[in-house]
Amino acid sequence: MPDPIPPSDVDAERALLGSIMIAPDRFVDLTTCVKAEYFYLVRHRWIWEAMTHLTEAELQIDFVTMCNALNTSGQLKEIGGPAYLIGLLSVTPTSMHAESYAKIVREKAFKRKALEVSS
Repeated sequence: MPDPIPPSDVDAERALLGSIMIAPDRFVDLTTCVKAEYFYLVRHRWIWEAMTHLTEAELQIDFVTMCNALNTSGQLKEIGGPAYLIGLLSVTPTSMHAESYAKIVREKAFKRKALEVSS
């Protein structure tokens, strides 16, 4: 019998990252409830970390700066290239629900952690 898939919601992760690409001014507020390690997919962690680095450097988060940051760190190809970032924008229904997406990502991370601790 295959191992069960750990709790995750990749669609919520994509929507959260896409929301920030659409409305980057929301990123700082969202960092209070989401950390890079909350993302199930490693590439999403890398994208979040790139957003964090851009913000710390007082640079705007957008498609160009994200491509540059991920390319500089050697992770652009690993995440799926510029096309993956464009895909995040296209699958995000609205940035208005970023807090809801963040709560889902955090909740799934806490459930994974609880399962990890109990095993």
